[in-house]
Amino acid sequence: MALTKVIGAGLGTVSSAELDGAVTINESSASVDFRVESNGNANMLVVDGSADKVGIGVAAPSTTLHLDSGGTPTTIQIDSDTESSINFNDHGGSAQAFKIGTNISGNTGNLEIYDVTDSALVMSVDGTGAITKPLQPAFLAVPASSQANIPINGATTVAFGTEIFDNNSDFASNTFTAPVAGRYQLQYTATYNSPDPATDYVEHLLITSNRNYQIVLDPDGFDSSPLYHTFNICVLADMDASDTAYIRIGMNNSGSSQMDISTSSYFSGYLVC
Repeated sequence: MALTKVIGAGLGTVSSAELDGAVTINESSASVDFRVESNGNANMLVVDGSADKVGIGVAAPSTTLHLDSGGTPTTIQIDSDTESSINFNDHGGSAQAFKIGTNISGNTGNLEIYDVTDSALVMSVDGTGAITKPLQPAFLAVPASSQANIPINGATTVAFGTEIFDNNSDFASNTFTAPVAGRYQLQYTATYNSPDPATDYVEHLLITSNRNYQIVLDPDGFDSSPLYHTFNICVLADMDASDTAYIRIGMNNSGSSQMDISTSSYFSGYLVC
């Protein structure tokens, strides 16, 4: 029977009703509430007409959608054989700001977060708990060729002409540029060929916009020119957005320009937090 007929008959309780067609409740926008009881919860579903809020299990919802399980474990379940997601859009719904979902294959799946275009995977958590972030700033660069005869009495920027990887395209022209403010782990490992013992000192600098990190070698301790020598700098650096980092070498006062930078050298970094 139609619900209007039941109400029109003056019945206070409707035990069952079959509705065929659209139903509108409170079309006149009266400041009244709508409540549905379940067998064990008097406020299984509540629409607060004056506050424009919806509650599940709560008499007075405090947010646009308020779920209160009464202290018992709560699960929101979305079943799908392929993909399920929650999309966060702007008010008009035309532009997606954030998407979190699952990509399911068989009985396994990844929890995935996508960027605003819904085309680039930002973070993935697989069934083992391993987390990957394909766009997390991270790079590794090596020299494209040996950098020969580093001059004395001057500063030389180390050339890293080959990128092994550059996740967020932040490395170019021997320089890493921080895309966002944060703490960046930066590493530099260099193999030098034939440093001259007559040189007073060799200065190695990891130069960032905020400060420099320095390692100094005094080759006078060598009894002859070593065939190879390796240097390392490893630091957790604070960087602001658009700050830069690069490697510079200085040799001073004496000796000859005979030291070479081997291709077995590396400059790498990534955003930690």
